[in-house]
Amino acid sequence: MAILQISDFANGKYVIPVNPMQDTDLQTYINDVEKTYLLQMFGKELYDLFIADLTGSPSVPQTARFIKIFNAFDDQTNDVLTSSDGMKEMLKGFVYYIYLRDLVNRASTTGLKKVMSENSTNVNPNWYDLNRRYNEAVETYNVIQNYMDLIDPNTYTEFKGVILNYNQPY
Repeated sequence: MAILQISDFANGKYVIPVNPMQDTDLQTYINDVEKTYLLQMFGKELYDLFIADLTGSPSVPQTARFIKIFNAFDDQTNDVLTSSDGMKEMLKGFVYYIYLRDLVNRASTTGLKKVMSENSTNVNPNWYDLNRRYNEAVETYNVIQNYMDLIDPNTYTEFKGVILNYNQPY
């Protein structure tokens, strides 16, 4: 499974500048985030069915029930309007948050070290919208879960996802 590729972070609001030495690190984060967050969002049984439905590179779903929640959508039920940015944007937000959060500190043979540069200084994560990007991903996660659990439960009978909370401050 590979919904995301390193090239997905080359431009747009989720830009992660990497050099060739960091490609392996970023790919590891992509793989971990895809599995962790999709498993939590769907629950084990529906996750397995979703993964089995993916084909291609990058992977995309083939059946209507998974295509519906994979792509961006808007829904209005009982006068409540919700919008999903789509699963790919959601996963990009989670990778962006976790990778950049961890980039500040790196493990070395002498322990955990804060990365420093001669020509720049690190900024507080709140100053570069790290939490906001994460919360945008959580919003789409919650909208997709809400759709599966409350709006169309007959299509997603295997749904047993885990609730995901926002980071503070928003």
